[in-house]
Amino acid sequence: YQRRVHGGILYYHFIPRILKISLSMAEEQKENTEVDVVRVSATRSPFVYVDRCKHLLHEGLPEVQLVGVAIAINSVASCVEILKSKKLVEVVKINTSMVKMEGRTQAELPKLQVVMKKGPEFDAVYAEYLKEKEEKEKTAAAK
Repeated sequence: YQRRVHGGILYYHFIPRILKISLSMAEEQKENTEVDVVRVSATRSPFVYVDRCKHLLHEGLPEVQLVGVAIAINSVASCVEILKSKKLVEVVKINTSMVKMEGRTQAELPKLQVVMKKGPEFDAVYAEYLKEKEEKEKTAAAK
């Protein structure tokens, strides 16, 4: 507990040390697994997450995990299908679960997790994508 006085009132603040330990353990676990998690929202375009996944896989991560809750599940499925149709990724694992959300009311919401790895044609397709991107930038700069 930590004691603080504010406005003549004594407050006791509980500072959990277990939380700090679990956070450091989670960071170590993330470093060991080398899987980056991309949290998908329903409000942004799926192409934002598609580009993020391509970039992370190009950086050398062996796997990328897309995660969406509730209405964002549709966006996760769209992202995965876009990446699969371009032959950039292979799906390693699909996991569904129910997560408890606490706020004004307690609710259980569906959650979708998809773990993907580089497809066999990733490097060639990504190189082509970079060439197209450079050409677009050159034409935009010329105008």
